[in-house]
Amino acid sequence: MLKRLAALFLVLFCSAGVIEADEGQALPPKGMGGVVLALSGGGTKGLAHIGVLQVLEKEGIPVVGIVGTSMGAIMGGLAASGYSGTDLERVVLELDIATLLQDRTVPAAGQKGKPDQAFFRIDFDKDNKPAGPLGVINGTRLLNKLLSLVAHAPVARFDDLPIPFAAVATDLETGEKVILREGGLATAMRASMAIPGVFEPWPMGGRLLVDGGLVANIPVRVAKEVFPGYPVIAVDVTSGLRSRSRLRFVTDVLDQGITIMTRRNVEEDLAEAALVLRPAVGDFPTLGTGNEKEIVRAGRKAAEDALQGLRTVASRAPLPGERQRVPAPLVKSVRVEGVPPVTKSFLERTYASWIGAPVDPAVILDACVTIGERDDVGAVDYRLDPVPEGVEVVLLAQEAAPYSVLIDGYTSNLDPHRWLYLTGLSRNLFREGDLLRADLFLSDNIGLEARYFSPVSGYRRQEIAFSVRHWETETRNAGSFEWDRYTLGISRTRWWGPLEMEWGIFGEYVQSGVADEHNWGPQMTFRYGDLDDLTDPTRGSSIVASIWWADCSELLWSLDFTWVKPLREDMRLLVAGGVTGGNAGNPVHAAYLGSPGDLRSLGSSPLYGDYAAWLRVAVRRLLLKSGFGSLYGDFFAAKGAIFNDSWTEQESPWEIGVALSMPGQFLGGSVMILYDDRGRWTFGFELGGPYQGHKLIP
Repeated sequence: MLKRLAALFLVLFCSAGVIEADEGQALPPKGMGGVVLALSGGGTKGLAHIGVLQVLEKEGIPVVGIVGTSMGAIMGGLAASGYSGTDLERVVLELDIATLLQDRTVPAAGQKGKPDQAFFRIDFDKDNKPAGPLGVINGTRLLNKLLSLVAHAPVARFDDLPIPFAAVATDLETGEKVILREGGLATAMRASMAIPGVFEPWPMGGRLLVDGGLVANIPVRVAKEVFPGYPVIAVDVTSGLRSRSRLRFVTDVLDQGITIMTRRNVEEDLAEAALVLRPAVGDFPTLGTGNEKEIVRAGRKAAEDALQGLRTVASRAPLPGERQRVPAPLVKSVRVEGVPPVTKSFLERTYASWIGAPVDPAVILDACVTIGERDDVGAVDYRLDPVPEGVEVVLLAQEAAPYSVLIDGYTSNLDPHRWLYLTGLSRNLFREGDLLRADLFLSDNIGLEARYFSPVSGYRRQEIAFSVRHWETETRNAGSFEWDRYTLGISRTRWWGPLEMEWGIFGEYVQSGVADEHNWGPQMTFRYGDLDDLTDPTRGSSIVASIWWADCSELLWSLDFTWVKPLREDMRLLVAGGVTGGNAGNPVHAAYLGSPGDLRSLGSSPLYGDYAAWLRVAVRRLLLKSGFGSLYGDFFAAKGAIFNDSWTEQESPWEIGVALSMPGQFLGGSVMILYDDRGRWTFGFELGGPYQGHKLIP
């Protein structure tokens, strides 16, 4: 519920104030002077800014400066970086805003200790006092997307952009208005829309910044201050006051309250504008669903209807000066902030190779992503500080809290096991950069797992793992089994980009109805993955292969793969499969078939054997995209097989079905209808992420 409210709150900084555009007298569109745009906040309605930009470009009216707040800062910053109105519309229509608002991720290559973004999380400082989170959404995905979108414009000062730009934010400590004109462009855009309580405040220039709509939701006076001498055209997409009959939900009340609170500063700003454009977006929901093109069209119409007024204002404005393209500056030094001293020194040595070359935003962005995969780091961005004859690249890492507690869960009517996950994290416990993670899994099958990760050294890391699991299962072909399993191991991981290799030694002690036994042996895992999104991939592949040589006499192994290929803009093909080699003489080491990952219809009664294989093919089509998340329709078919020790097939179940799914959104979940090889129709649902309680290989 919190993340759904967060998506709604993203668009709640709306304000009142109505000043109609005065069209003035018709003038020929020649000798046009420059105008400055003041773009307001307003959530999804802010897409109307794009339509206004398109008309100004078509009419040849020069824009010599842009000042934006909240959504106006995002649209304005992208336009200022060099996107034309047409390109900007294309970029925005391709964005999946709901996905960008989700920071639910899974461990990256070589960083198995980095946790998912759980349903609930609380952080603690070094004195064990609660210290966050300061917002429901961290906004890391959103920042990374903005960084990639503006990577083509590496500047230290926003005045050096193709269109000079400024963003408005609010200092959370003092309540002061903050005008952002240098540093990181993506960071300024991210800070300007950091709605208090929803997005975590963003540190920038020694301040903790939140949404600029608190102090200037339509920043006309800021625009006149930053770009003196030029007329300011305000584009107002804020909400007016609703009548009582339209106050139907709590979000309406919140929207109305914010409108009332910001109404005075909005009216004062609008009174200073040379011209106000008010696109007719009042009937659109503040969180649009498939209305993007119509909202952009409304912006175009508002500008076209006021075209005579635009020409009048531009004809009386000073002519813009000539602007020359600013080449990428040279890197003179590299500095890392927000990480402990040893890590800082290592990273600065690593990226010293940049010095003397022109700024390469793509390389810097890759470095930000790499640093962000560390356990002791949150979001990472960068800024360019001017120095003699070039710039200093400053990589800005937000240090993760020393201690964190996370809660998550899973439930489904297709699986008898419902889980509540409790996770505790302790960072920099013994050495800088280490991590201790403890997971408690509460269900009728209970589990406890503790893992200690040494600091990352180059592209290597060590892990010590201990686990205790109680497991009960009722198989379809071999009766019921129950056991307690204790495992202990030490391993080392090395990774090369998307390729990762782990090797070590693991042991187990098992108590079951069959026999009590202990086994030790070497274990090795290979992983490769280039999926563009690990929770909701649209393209790429992944492969995981593992082996464990128990007591150097029994070889247990598994191979799993995923391949995703886009078929068209709203449709993709997903293929997944796996093969497992076990030992049916020992229920702990046997191969099982029947889980959310392979055949869902077998979830309550899995098949048991020496070997198992499965293949699932699905066609996924996007049905609905909104701030709540992306809703997909899936058609899928899956087939599996269980074999004995001579690879003779024992059973070969299959299933087909359709599903509505929202992967990675909120807790993630789906509803489905299945038809299986036994002629059964099953209605199923699942919510959250399942826990693999039975792991063949430790």
